[in-house]
Amino acid sequence: MKRFTFLKIIDSPYLLLTLAVFFWAGNFIVGRAVRADIPPVGLAFWRWFVASVLVAVLARKYLPGDLREIRRHWFIVLLLA
Repeated sequence: MKRFTFLKIIDSPYLLLTLAVFFWAGNFIVGRAVRADIPPVGLAFWRWFVASVLVAVLARKYLPGDLREIRRHWFIVLLLA
């Protein structure tokens, strides 16, 4: 029997596209719900923080192999960030 791994789920493009739509919609709904409670700058910070953590988790598999190139082109990466 094959083991079911989390990485196989992450590699599914259809699932990732569906998750992107749900995250986008959820972000809009949460933004509307908390607009009176959280200042806009705080909301923007938490949106970007959560997105950065999710991207870091998904990219951690590929970062060690690309670290040399990232260091070589650090200025371009900084400009794109």
